[in-house]
Amino acid sequence: MEYRSILFANGRNTSEADEPFMSDEAMSDLGLDTILDEMLRGRAADAELRRWFRSPLPDSDAVRYRSSVMEDIDERLTLETAEKFALRSRRITDCLTSSEASPGTVQSCKWRLDAAVEYCKAVSEMKEALSRAGLRSDGLTRCSDWISAYATSKSFVRLRDDAFGLDRTFRDMRYNFIATDGLFYIYAGDEEADYCAELRNTFDRDGDSEACLQAISGLQTPGLEEETLRLLRRRYPAAFAALESFSHTHPSFVDPTAMTFAKELTFYIACLRYFRAFRKRGLYYCYPVITQKKELRIEAGYDLMAGTANRMIANGVDLHAEAAVVVPAFPDGPDSFARTVGQIIALSALGCPVPARSAVVPHIDRLYTHFPKADRPEMNEGKLKEELTRLHPIVAEAGHGSMVVLNETFSTTSTYDATSMGRKLLDLLTIRGAMCLFVTHLPGFAPEDRGADIKRVEEEVERYGLTKERLISRLKERAHG
Repeated sequence: MEYRSILFANGRNTSEADEPFMSDEAMSDLGLDTILDEMLRGRAADAELRRWFRSPLPDSDAVRYRSSVMEDIDERLTLETAEKFALRSRRITDCLTSSEASPGTVQSCKWRLDAAVEYCKAVSEMKEALSRAGLRSDGLTRCSDWISAYATSKSFVRLRDDAFGLDRTFRDMRYNFIATDGLFYIYAGDEEADYCAELRNTFDRDGDSEACLQAISGLQTPGLEEETLRLLRRRYPAAFAALESFSHTHPSFVDPTAMTFAKELTFYIACLRYFRAFRKRGLYYCYPVITQKKELRIEAGYDLMAGTANRMIANGVDLHAEAAVVVPAFPDGPDSFARTVGQIIALSALGCPVPARSAVVPHIDRLYTHFPKADRPEMNEGKLKEELTRLHPIVAEAGHGSMVVLNETFSTTSTYDATSMGRKLLDLLTIRGAMCLFVTHLPGFAPEDRGADIKRVEEEVERYGLTKERLISRLKERAHG
């Protein structure tokens, strides 16, 4: 049974040559650089994992494939099971690294045995978990078929039996170690109580502690450890001979496919751990519907950068056209609203959950943003020229399959000029086939014939605590401000 990637529907991994679907500036505009750092906390140095969060998927089918795997892990396999498998995989790597650091020694052989035990536990536990999960995604279903076939193969069964049997032999070794009067005494074990085990059982209520004394810890403590090993080898010669034989019999037991699976799981673990934290705060997330149409519908979406605030405002979008102009009614509305939409579109393109109660999102291959920038003293040009300079590559590159989020563009000019230039900009982008969302504080920007849109806005605003009269009052204040 051939393994199929759980990240890429066609089984192909992305390469470093793949162009990110959004620039560093766009990442910063939407707060996604901060969000990504939070997701990868503890794994920030993992360049491949970071690249996966920046690389586009080729089509909507690939997005749905990844999203269905994400949902399966979230709701059926469980995040905790995935994390346990990934943890065992890291232990395997650590054990093998320690083994390679002291080749030809007893310690090296014992580290290899420890790695084999962890490996067999990881594969066997994941096989059982996948078979019980009631999976729906194509990616995890095929992975379950592969790991089931592998875990019952003759080579794996032999490895498992050899590793578990030899591990029990070493765990059953007993010896006493006493330090007194500046001397160390090591002698054969007896029927004394194992006080270390009793302490561990007392304080480890979950029963998952690895804090136990082993016959060979792998730590390099010359002299004392070597003498201990010498005495143990004299008392248990058959066990140590079997240990060396195990290393020769199973020189390379890790199937690279299993480690690839563990590596790809880290993508989903990082993402789901991040969103689970929002759920604990009483917020929500969903798995968006990906469409090939130029359609964007968001119900109760929120800005992840403001998700920790005491008062979080949810927003809705219902866009069935190539371009839309939005005039938020709240003081901090434009920035937060634009970030909300941009975050949802970007995360959807990666097959990730999004911060909304529900969402229908078009598949895009490139996301552009244009947000206001703080004045920089070293820039010897006006604000308008600076904006036009940053807009130039967007207009030149955006096309079919692109989404452009414009936030408060031309806001430093007069109302008339901002409105005129903004409409021309939208025309240029939509002619090229790009979808556009223009968020602005200027209520006169939108077309005059917008009665239906006003009715929808009134309904949405009243749902979230504003009255129609307060909304009209705020719009009038801004129009004359």
